[in-house]
Amino acid sequence: MRKSISCLFMLWAGGGLLAQTSELSMYRAIYPDDKVIRLEHSRTINLEVAGDSIVASLEETTRNLILDDAGGWSGGGEVSYNYWMPLRELEAYTLVPNGKKYKKREVETFKDLKTWDGSIFAHDDMQRSWIYPSLVAGAITHQYVVKDIREPRFISPWYFGSFIPEITSRYSIVCPEDMELTIRYFNMEEDDVTFSKTTNKGRTTYTWEQQNLPALDIEDGAPSAPYFIPHIMAYVRSYTTTQGRQTLMDKVDDLHAWYATFIDSLDSSGDPELRAITDSLVRGKDEDVEKIKAIYYWVQNNIKYIAFEEGWGGFVPRQASEVCSNRYGDCKDMATMIYEMGKMAGLDIHLAWIGTRDIPYRYEEVPTPISDNHMIAAVQYNGAWTFLDATSEHLPFGYPSSFIQGKEALIHLGDGQFELASVPVVEASRNALREQFTIELDPEKQLLKGVATEEVQGYRKMQIGGRIRNAKASSLLNDLNRFYTVGNNKFRLESFDYTHLNDKDQSLLVRYDFVVPDYAKSIGDEVYVSLQLSNYFEGDLVQADRIMPLEREYLSVFEKTVELLIPEGYDVSYMPEKSAYQNDDFSFRINYFREADKVRSETSIEINHLLLEPGQFENWNTMIETLSEAYRELVILKKIQTDE
Repeated sequence: MRKSISCLFMLWAGGGLLAQTSELSMYRAIYPDDKVIRLEHSRTINLEVAGDSIVASLEETTRNLILDDAGGWSGGGEVSYNYWMPLRELEAYTLVPNGKKYKKREVETFKDLKTWDGSIFAHDDMQRSWIYPSLVAGAITHQYVVKDIREPRFISPWYFGSFIPEITSRYSIVCPEDMELTIRYFNMEEDDVTFSKTTNKGRTTYTWEQQNLPALDIEDGAPSAPYFIPHIMAYVRSYTTTQGRQTLMDKVDDLHAWYATFIDSLDSSGDPELRAITDSLVRGKDEDVEKIKAIYYWVQNNIKYIAFEEGWGGFVPRQASEVCSNRYGDCKDMATMIYEMGKMAGLDIHLAWIGTRDIPYRYEEVPTPISDNHMIAAVQYNGAWTFLDATSEHLPFGYPSSFIQGKEALIHLGDGQFELASVPVVEASRNALREQFTIELDPEKQLLKGVATEEVQGYRKMQIGGRIRNAKASSLLNDLNRFYTVGNNKFRLESFDYTHLNDKDQSLLVRYDFVVPDYAKSIGDEVYVSLQLSNYFEGDLVQADRIMPLEREYLSVFEKTVELLIPEGYDVSYMPEKSAYQNDDFSFRINYFREADKVRSETSIEINHLLLEPGQFENWNTMIETLSEAYRELVILKKIQTDE
């Protein structure tokens, strides 16, 4: 394959490559805002059958054209590799314009470093990097890579597009003629790509190609790239060996059967420490749910989450006895702890594989390891599956991790038995922030004093609780002052207290006293004051030219009540009208009430979507404009005139 690519390249070079000047000028005119473009990005997957196994490798070529002397680019190249995809060969050089020809300048220095990922403790991901020499206008960088693929189930998708314009994007698979492939198209139709299939001497070549792809523009807040970038997923369904026809990945049954081999040997029933801990946790508890919670919370509190992704360590869990002794483990290890302790306690807990929300595929459409990257435990409770993810330290029982909401779990039920179950999206009302403010205003000093109480639930509690835990006891008020600011930037916390911070089954309760100088505005005998204090989502408009969905971590509800004690000598001369907007995906309402010596506002906002799709952008902006206008409404207090 490399020989054929080289021959094509030399023919192109013999024609003057880019014709040195005219071609460069053409691309500059087409891409006036780009400093570099990709002339070619191509990959070929080579598949062969050796004995009873598939031998796989990939070849990848990348050629970039420098349009400007400044480059607008660091000039660096890099290639990643690891245990599953070791680097076999690498060639990198620059073709530098030299009259009517090009001079080849080889890269001389390469650097191999372990890639940094703060979320993973142990992994084998490496990166070889280099700097291309002589990056002048018209120069072409060339990178050619060969990698082995140790597990044919791990063949990656091919994405059409990059962060710079691409002239040619090509993907090929070369395999035995009788090898069956499954081909899936995502974010594109089959007709969107030029496809060819040829067979010669018992080998079939599949090729997909697109031309002149614009640079990808990933907008802030968008879901992960596989949700919208056109790509192809091709994987081996079956192949032939001397033993006959073999199935690799056809149905979910095949993936489950392979995954089951990773957990078949799990057995820590004879470990005395693990059994003693389990017995102590369930002793005296009659209800299964109380036993499950005790085990789940113990693993959360006592096993430190540390990610491992070295070789098979990224797939095969360690024995629960080892994890218990070490007091640390990754998602598989923590799930295994819950599973093994559950068995000791006579509970019907199961292991489950699942993909996080940045993976868009369902198991039945892509029954390969590409569809998941996480492991949890699952148990039947109240007639439905409850998912147990101990990697989230403060996650309450009954809540899945926010990053698996709506995803599909592959639950292992036993020998050859499994179930696919959807993880529920947690209702907005279970992730509530409910605030109650009682405020007093000194109209002469324009000073606001207040007392606030909060009830915080679910994922919202985990976020706010994290801020409280990170605040130093010696500087608690100062550390939290900015986070709790209401009214204006002169807000000052006077006291702060909380309960149930670490009780996972209770709402977090917060109480604080505060003052806000220069809050109201006086004109003559009237005082203008806002009863909103905290203006959630104010001005949060979606840009008119946005094309990608907006992703949220979870559904939520904000409820706020503000009671203003009417200052002595004043009366209410104006209260704002009620305001509201209703939509299935988002809504708000604001009402005002007069009660004897006080005026009260009630505000409620509900966010009922994980993805805000483009079709809802206009409605969302309408709500935000209406809400922002309502926030600007003021209560007017008027000084009571007295007869002298």
